[in-house]
Amino acid sequence: MLYFTKWKAALVLLVCALGVVYAAPNFLPKDVLPTESSLLPSKQVNLGLDLRGGSHMLLEVDTDSVVRERYDALADSIRSELRQAQIRNRPRDATLQGAEVTVLKAEDAEKARDLVRNIEPNTVMSGEGNNIIVSYNEVAMKELIDRALSQSVEVVRRRVDELGTTEPSIQRQGTNRIVVQVPGLDDPSRLRAILGRTAKMNFHLVNGQKTAADARSSGLPPGTMILPSADEGDKAAGIREYLIDRRIVVSGDNLVDSQPTFNEGRPVVSFRFDAA
Repeated sequence: MLYFTKWKAALVLLVCALGVVYAAPNFLPKDVLPTESSLLPSKQVNLGLDLRGGSHMLLEVDTDSVVRERYDALADSIRSELRQAQIRNRPRDATLQGAEVTVLKAEDAEKARDLVRNIEPNTVMSGEGNNIIVSYNEVAMKELIDRALSQSVEVVRRRVDELGTTEPSIQRQGTNRIVVQVPGLDDPSRLRAILGRTAKMNFHLVNGQKTAADARSSGLPPGTMILPSADEGDKAAGIREYLIDRRIVVSGDNLVDSQPTFNEGRPVVSFRFDAA
């Protein structure tokens, strides 16, 4: 027959009692849990999707749009450089293969290639005759997509935090996918609504050559697009539209910090950008 001294038996009972006390919050609803300032334990074990249920979502980053947007900016830089060198050229819309421009005079083609070659590092130049195509090499393309994916993960993380859930899982999968798992969230449509909003901020210049209405009737000038105003304005007059340049003057990548503040008694958002 086993025999335990009294102090050993008391120690075993004390450990069992403490285990029951610390495990008790897992069996209680959240509205009756002790507050954090209380001496009693209040934390619950965070169960995964397999035990607690929740929402699972697989997102795909539109890397084609990222690449095309970057090539648009590169094409604008090329045209600006050629314009300063007084080399006439015909702009073309950027594609996934690169930024493309056609030099109008054959005698300017070689000079144009020399200028384009020094515009941006980590690029490869191709094309025949007066046609010049500039694309990023494999290393630069990988860095561009990795940066876009990392930024997307951070945006998703901030939005999921708005739900107030504990320990969501947000991970990269492959080259262009993000896996989001939110334990305890039984309404996937809520998660889809939060993550479905576009998070993108770019600064463009308004094109002063034409109005949006003129551009719709006579055709868009090269390198421009029409966007609606966020200000509803006069409802009878319809939504106000602007003709803007596709070239991005300042990208959201340059944003360092943003804070709510006041200007002349009105709430505004202040921005701070990097030196670039």
